[in-house]
Amino acid sequence: MVLLAVLPPLGLIVYTAAEWRRHEISEAEAKAIQLARHASAIHERLIEESRDVLFSLAQLSPVLQGEEARLREILLAFLREHPSLSNLGVIGPDGKISSSARPPADSIDVADRPFFRRAVETRKFATGDWEIDRLAGKGTVTFAYPVLGEAGRVQQVLFAAMDLVWVSELVMETLLPQGTVVAVFDEKGTIVAHEPDPAKWVGRSALQDPLVQTVLARKREGTARGTSLDSIPRLFAFRPLLGSSVPGTPYVSIGIPTAVAGAVADRILVRNLIGLGVAAALALVLGWVGSDLFLLRRVKALVSTTQRLSGGDMSARTGLPHGPGELNRLASAVDEMASALQKREQEIRRPPLMRWRQRSRRGSRRFAGKPKSWPARRDVSARSSRTARMASC
Repeated sequence: MVLLAVLPPLGLIVYTAAEWRRHEISEAEAKAIQLARHASAIHERLIEESRDVLFSLAQLSPVLQGEEARLREILLAFLREHPSLSNLGVIGPDGKISSSARPPADSIDVADRPFFRRAVETRKFATGDWEIDRLAGKGTVTFAYPVLGEAGRVQQVLFAAMDLVWVSELVMETLLPQGTVVAVFDEKGTIVAHEPDPAKWVGRSALQDPLVQTVLARKREGTARGTSLDSIPRLFAFRPLLGSSVPGTPYVSIGIPTAVAGAVADRILVRNLIGLGVAAALALVLGWVGSDLFLLRRVKALVSTTQRLSGGDMSARTGLPHGPGELNRLASAVDEMASALQKREQEIRRPPLMRWRQRSRRGSRRFAGKPKSWPARRDVSARSSRTARMASC
């Protein structure tokens, strides 16, 4: 009965925990979506910042006149003012870098790079493809802005390189659940930023990952659940970092471990189950003690009494109180039956003469209240009987 009584609260506990878990997971997904939107907003702001820097540089006379001596100082000054940028420079129309805030060790020809070709072809601000700096363990993207001369011909191309340091800063600034993964990957499925362990993941292809395939197929904001590259079940929120119409659009994904998202509900479920188990155990113990004290002992006393009576011990009694209650009334009936049987047995065991005398005494007591003429008549009858016997002799 105790176990049956436990079933309704057990079902309620499990149902409540499941609902609370769904609520927590929904909230975690909503927070992940907000974080993905925040990341996208940061990225777009940095792109706009890079555009403004290149546009400002294009208006300066040292850039327009190609004053190499002053140009590098200006580039370094701009780079210090904008820590989101990793490099600034000027490229000649032949694709060779003529000046750079952080010049490379060797001369580099970038004529075949996407950012340079797009700027020359469109005569507008252009974004390059994501590239992996394996030594630094991070992805970079380069922006380009053409400086036009007479007849709209490209005289120079300014470039600004930006890495994804902001991803690490975002993770540090935001209070994320333990085990959360923030990843950025390009349209080819290559990971260009990853927190934590960027050195381990940046540059790896995740094109075969089901989540990446889902993101690239949808090309828009959304959520998904599944196992990430590190084999941990997570719920994901993802979003393009730029508009879906921009070539080479990267995507950001926020992965929160499912176990962490539903941890509070799981703890509440465990706590409630332990409480219910303790209550059920106490109920079982109290039920066992109570049944032994108030039921089993009385039943055993009744059974023992009936067994002794059936064995011939007519002095057996239950020893139970004769009060209200079914068992008490049954005990009273058994004791009364035992008393009657004991008296009957005592009467049967007496000698016949004693039984006759006892019945005579009972009879005399029965006729004690009759008229006095009855004994006289009985005496007359007795004398008549004696006279008749003498006459016959």
